[in-house]
Amino acid sequence: MNDLKDLFGEEAGFVFIKEPEHSQQVLLEFQKKYGIETDDFFTFYRTFGVTPVKIDAKELASWEHHFEIFKMAGGDVWSLKESNRESKSTKWREIRHFLCPPRLPSSNFHFKLFRFALGGIIIS
Repeated sequence: MNDLKDLFGEEAGFVFIKEPEHSQQVLLEFQKKYGIETDDFFTFYRTFGVTPVKIDAKELASWEHHFEIFKMAGGDVWSLKESNRESKSTKWREIRHFLCPPRLPSSNFHFKLFRFALGGIIIS
């Protein structure tokens, strides 16, 4: 087979990349830059229709493109989570707790109060 330069000329430039490793590296860079895991970012974005962090439209498109390529090439989403376990930002945690506040601890008192409010008989 002829060399690619012979087929397309000297000016033609090709870059061969190995997937899913290339997309994984790009995704890890985005995660580090924005302090949120890729899967969490796109779950939030697809659920609420807004991004959880401020991001340029061009970078959002690139992040989404590389995430889709990563998944189509057989990349393991869990490997992104393990690689980025320590780089979560406080800002993302605050947003997450605002949207999903932690539950109050249940106690026997709360259960008895609930049953009393519904008209149940409380026997200690």
